[in-house]
Amino acid sequence: MTNVSRNLVESAVKYPDTTALACDDTTKSYASLAKDVACFADYLIDCGLQPDDRVGVILPNGPEFAVAFYGVLHAGGVVAPLSPALAARAVEFCLSITHARMVVVTPRHAIADMVAAVTAGTQPVRIGGHRIAPLTAGFAGSTELVSKAANDAAVVLPLAEAPGAHTVELTHGELAGSQAAIRERSFPLGHDDVVMGCLPMSERMGMTCGLLAAVSNGSTLVVPSCDPSVDPATALETLAAKRITVFEGAPAMYAAMLDASQHYDEDFSSLRVCVMTGGSLPAGVVRRFEDRFGCVVVHADK
Repeated sequence: MTNVSRNLVESAVKYPDTTALACDDTTKSYASLAKDVACFADYLIDCGLQPDDRVGVILPNGPEFAVAFYGVLHAGGVVAPLSPALAARAVEFCLSITHARMVVVTPRHAIADMVAAVTAGTQPVRIGGHRIAPLTAGFAGSTELVSKAANDAAVVLPLAEAPGAHTVELTHGELAGSQAAIRERSFPLGHDDVVMGCLPMSERMGMTCGLLAAVSNGSTLVVPSCDPSVDPATALETLAAKRITVFEGAPAMYAAMLDASQHYDEDFSSLRVCVMTGGSLPAGVVRRFEDRFGCVVVHADK
C-alpha cells in the first residue's frame, strides 16, 4: 500500500507515547494523533466523501492541519491545501480550479471562507473554537486506511499566480519519494529529533520537509502559533527551551534570528541542521549563522 498516511499509522505503532506535534500548550502523541485522524476520516466519509474526492484545507500550521491532512488521505481523498491568509475571492477561485468537494475552514475566517465555498459549489466544514473534537465526537475511528497506487493523486496545489492559473498534483509515490530523498541526501531525521517547522504546511516544502518528514520518522514537530520571522525572539526562545535539533524556515528568518541572537545567551547546542527554502542569503551570512549556532544550513530544493 502506497498511501502516505500509512507513515502516521506505523509511527503510532512504533512510538505511541512520543510527542508528534507541539503547538504552544497543545501536544499530540503519535497514538492520539493517529486516533484523531481515523475519527476524522470516519466523519468525512459520513459526510459523503468518496475515494479521490478533493478536500480543501484552509488551516494554519498546527495539530488541526495535521488531523485534516492525514484524515483526508486516510479516507482515500485528495488534499487541496490553501493558505489561511487568502482573501475570500482567492479562496473561491482556488476551490474552483482544484474541484474541491469539501473544504475545512479555519475559525478566524470561517464566515468569509464558508461563503466563498458555497459560491464555488464546495461543502464547507467549519472547525469551531473547540477544534476538530466536536466534529468527531461519537466516531470510533474504524475506517480502514484506503489503499492507493503510487500514481494516485494525494495533494493538489493551486498555482493561481501563474498565467492561465492551473494546478499541480503530487502523487502518493512522489510524496514517498520526497521522504526518501530527505532521508538519504538532505537532512536525515531520527526518532529523537525535535523539528521546529516554520514553513507553511499548506505549501509544498513545509508539507514535505516539515509535516511528512517528521511523521514518517517518528520525530517531534514543534510549530509556533506566531510567525517567528516577525518575532525572532520567540524563535530563539523555542530553540533553547524545546532543545530543537532541526530548524526549518525562510531566509529572512535566519537573518533576523542571527541579529537577535546577539542579545541572548541561551544554550543552542542541540541544533544540528537548518533547512532554508524560498530563496538564499549571502554566503557570509550563512557562515556566521552556522558559527553562531554550531549547525549546518541546508538549502532545500523545490
